[in-house]
Amino acid sequence: MQKRKGINWRFLIIIFLIILSLWNEGTLEDWTFNIQKFFWESKEGVVNVIKNIVDVFTIYKNIALEKDYWEKKAEELLKENVLLKLNLENIKRYQEVLIFGNKFKNFDIIPALIIGRDPLNWNLSFRINLGKKDGIKENMPVIYEDQLIGKIRKVSMNFSEVETIYNPSFSIGVVIYETKDQGVIKGAIDHMELSYLFSDNGIKDGYQVVTSGIDEDIPYGIKVGYISEINKNTVYFLPKVKVLSFIDISKLGVVMVCKTY
Repeated sequence: MQKRKGINWRFLIIIFLIILSLWNEGTLEDWTFNIQKFFWESKEGVVNVIKNIVDVFTIYKNIALEKDYWEKKAEELLKENVLLKLNLENIKRYQEVLIFGNKFKNFDIIPALIIGRDPLNWNLSFRINLGKKDGIKENMPVIYEDQLIGKIRKVSMNFSEVETIYNPSFSIGVVIYETKDQGVIKGAIDHMELSYLFSDNGIKDGYQVVTSGIDEDIPYGIKVGYISEINKNTVYFLPKVKVLSFIDISKLGVVMVCKTY
């Protein structure tokens, strides 16, 4: 045991002398410096790599945020563009209506936008953007240019429901403009039927049918449509007359409400 301890001390003394010799020659100092330099450069390299990775993720995040920002801006601009086009189209429609409205100088006419339709009854009724606050009342006639479109069926504070001339519940007194024969027009979904015509008086296809003025809220002389078909082989020998509108109601976007006349 004592012999082993003596060997250990000798070994340590030899190591110490070697280190002292290397230190005096500067070799150990160089090794120490190089080792420190290696670890320092490695540390800086790792830090730089981590920093570069963080920078890449930061740039990517900023690009993603900027992309979202410009996508939202583009969407907003698209919506604004659509609204501007709609407003421009509505202005053009209003101008068209007002031009024809000037022909009815004795009528109190107010333009209205069609804001809704029933998908199942596209031609039978629609909703306009005028209501009680605008002085709209039930049974007021609704026209476009010089053509009767229908009449007000129901009125709310901010909008109204319009019943068109094609609606089966619609009826109005009329007169054939060329012959002065009177009758009653009723809606029949895709056309109108002229009933209670007790004499044909030589009526023909293409003759105009206008309002007779017999209805309290409907003035005389507004166009209702034209005769498209005459069937004289009916019960009681009363002719069955099919009438069509001059205007495609399904394509209308604006109309006029006749408040007074």
